[in-house]
Amino acid sequence: MKQKVKRFKYLKGNFSGKYRGERIEFLLSLESLSYQIDFYDCEVTDCKEIISETEIEIKSDKIIERELLKDVLVEYPDESKENVFYQEDLEQVKIIDYHFTDVIKDGTQTYGTIKGTIYSSLGYEEEVDVEVAPISVAPVKIVSTKEKVEINQPAKQVVSEQNSGCLPSFGWALSWILLIALAAWLGASGLLAVGLIGLIGWLISKLFTRFPILGTIFSWIIALLYIGLILFSFIYAFLHPYQSHTPSRNRNDNRPTQTTSSDDSEKNNENPVRDDTRYNADSNDVLIKHAIYWRDYAQNKFSDTTKVWLSTYINSKQNRQNINLYLDSKTEWNRLYSTIYNFDKSNLDSLYSMLSAIKKRNNLSSRQFLDVTVSCIQNIPYSKILDYSCEEERARSRSSSYFITDNTACLGNVEYGIQTPNEFLYNLKGDCDTRTLILYTILSYFKYDVVILCSTTYQHSLLGVNIPSYGTYKSFNGKKYYTWETTNPGWMLGQIPPDVSNLYFWDIFMYNSN
Repeated sequence: MKQKVKRFKYLKGNFSGKYRGERIEFLLSLESLSYQIDFYDCEVTDCKEIISETEIEIKSDKIIERELLKDVLVEYPDESKENVFYQEDLEQVKIIDYHFTDVIKDGTQTYGTIKGTIYSSLGYEEEVDVEVAPISVAPVKIVSTKEKVEINQPAKQVVSEQNSGCLPSFGWALSWILLIALAAWLGASGLLAVGLIGLIGWLISKLFTRFPILGTIFSWIIALLYIGLILFSFIYAFLHPYQSHTPSRNRNDNRPTQTTSSDDSEKNNENPVRDDTRYNADSNDVLIKHAIYWRDYAQNKFSDTTKVWLSTYINSKQNRQNINLYLDSKTEWNRLYSTIYNFDKSNLDSLYSMLSAIKKRNNLSSRQFLDVTVSCIQNIPYSKILDYSCEEERARSRSSSYFITDNTACLGNVEYGIQTPNEFLYNLKGDCDTRTLILYTILSYFKYDVVILCSTTYQHSLLGVNIPSYGTYKSFNGKKYYTWETTNPGWMLGQIPPDVSNLYFWDIFMYNSN
């Protein structure tokens, strides 16, 4: 008969991937430090199958071992002898002669890239012919009750009853409920408490392996402690109403005090103002205007009018709609931004003239003009731009307290979830990447060295500016690009919202050569 049997082949190759690590300080030795490291985005190239047993004998002073490494891109030849990447789960992993690069440390956490040589096994199933042997009954010799019973069969494995009992097992099962409860109600402090108790419990249980009675007593104590903590968490939840700890992706939370007065912010008109006095009979065109009011970071007041021809808006929108991209990589996003930027940058003369006039009229320095320009866009009310309907998003938000509320302005069914600079001037609606793109376009025109920073982890976009400053910055091509949040007033150069502040998860998606 046919039966599937799991086989293994052993591989060797060049390993690379990203890692995140959490430092652990053991209580028994304060000088002993270790890191709990998780790997992701891993791949193995130049992979070959190991046939000789001598190759499997690994000798190295630097070695990392894992029983299982999931979802690894492995490059090895297919049937046509061409190298192809496959996504595999590798077992019995050994990474030797490794080294770390791009290391970022944040408190007890560390992030970076790891490279080295990997040895691992790759499991696969193979059908084999199996012969079914006849069943034979082992002879049993029955003797008197006072004598031994001899059975010609293997002795059964003895199962320790050290952890038997209903309450300890029930207590360990409820620990999962406790983790969920404390994560929701107590946040990081609750998880830290459970983690410390679990670590202490594991260490002490190891010490009691040679003393079963003490181990049983300790299991009961831990079970009761867990149940007590569960009761405490429910009491705490009852006294303190639930609050979500999930950061809002539209950056409406945890912001500095708004620098624009409520009177000024309410003056910014959301609906286009059609100025028929500028009707162009030759082209049957109409000028769309908005009166805007804002204050810079020094509380200086400014006001002006944005203008865009209706035909310019339509052409810009059609250019975006004609783009055909999947947006499944950094390169695709760069192509999207570049296509929009290259089309719109030469069709913003009225905006360039407005800002130039403000600079000249107020005798602004280069740095002052930069603050005035960014604060102008910041003070325009936030609107969510979606590539699906706003009602669908609001329905999600009501169930998850995430993204937007019923009062958040929203523009739905927009391809790629972004508006072009001329679309933004037409309706003054934009979220993070719409705003960073128009500021990138404006500041590039005025010869500032700027970049667009994006994070797929945080699903957010920031502006980056290379000028002498202080605060948070991302290094790129030997330069420091200081971060600038654009979705709400009050954020200054070098500041970044705390919930998106890990720069390891930020990348440069677009830059100029100024």
